[in-house]
Amino acid sequence: MRKILHVDMDAFFASVEISKNPSLKGKPIVVTNSMSERGVVSTASYEARKYGIHSAMPLKKAKRLCKNLIVIRGNFSLYNEISHKIMEILSGFTDKIEVRSIDEAYLDVTETEEIFGGAVSIGRKIKSAIKEKFSITCSVGISYNKLLAKLATELSKPDGLLEIKKDDLEKYYYSLPIEKIPGIGPKSVRILKNFGVEKVSDLRKFTYEDLVRNFKPAFSKFLLMIKEAKGDEEINFRESPPKSISSRVTLEEDTTDIKFMESILSLLSEEVGNRLRKENFSTKTIKITIRYNDFKTITHQRKLPIPINSDSDILKESISLLRERIEKKPVRLLGVTASSLMNESFDTSLFSKDETDDKFLRTIDKIKEKFGERKILLLKSIFKKQE
Repeated sequence: MRKILHVDMDAFFASVEISKNPSLKGKPIVVTNSMSERGVVSTASYEARKYGIHSAMPLKKAKRLCKNLIVIRGNFSLYNEISHKIMEILSGFTDKIEVRSIDEAYLDVTETEEIFGGAVSIGRKIKSAIKEKFSITCSVGISYNKLLAKLATELSKPDGLLEIKKDDLEKYYYSLPIEKIPGIGPKSVRILKNFGVEKVSDLRKFTYEDLVRNFKPAFSKFLLMIKEAKGDEEINFRESPPKSISSRVTLEEDTTDIKFMESILSLLSEEVGNRLRKENFSTKTIKITIRYNDFKTITHQRKLPIPINSDSDILKESISLLRERIEKKPVRLLGVTASSLMNESFDTSLFSKDETDDKFLRTIDKIKEKFGERKILLLKSIFKKQE
């Protein structure tokens, strides 16, 4: 039987900011992509979450929920730098790693667990190494498939470690409220409760034919997987070099607000742009992913005449793609992907790329990484005064 670890940083962006400034510890803070009215919460500390604040929430709403909220403009260059170092720590335990996002990864330690004293021992070593090096915490879930490993992580947060074995399913899995299962959003919960599904165990009374008759095909297959506690066991290795760089977010609440979606795309574009520059890539294809509340998922992409890697260019294309394909129904997930990657060692002058702009972006990334966002804001104010 496979041994899968799911490693997820605890409130990653906020934790990094607290490690830089310990006086923030124990206070409600959020990290945002923009300090403007259109800003979106990237990460909320656990203290902020007590007020009902969560990621992908409009910043203005978060401020209403918590009057003494501390808002920090995100330093995505620094977060990416630390993420790379964390992934290096994980690679010391296995080469079978699937990086899901900047702060989350799956590891298959089936072939290496005996070397390190077992999967639980590996989890403890990972937690200890990350805390010692970065003064931040992570949670680790262990099981025989991805679904259960991720669920174990969610149940153990924050700063926890939990293994779910087959013998533990009644205790840790089937007794759970259905909303605790990753991928089950508020609207899905309401629908399922109308069918008498309050707990995971309630799905046992449905045959596959029942699910197909009552729910849409994609959702019925998803529910069957939940009913049988089945999940993907395969770890999708990252290609070297990567074929694409992406970021996505599942919204806490479905939305039809196009302006809010554009704010989410701004956040995702900044993350993708920073990772492109960090790894010396430009992209010639931008793709967006839209998943609606009925689980219908569409992608829409555009090949570009010249390679790009700036946040603003990626956002411009993403918004254009969104407006071309968005339907009039609630959205639950958005994603931005850069593909057709070109290494920056290639002569990009062939495409009339402005070298000054490229150097400026990289300089900004380095300043953010070393000094934080406030230095950038100070530089902006100086240049504005000189105009």
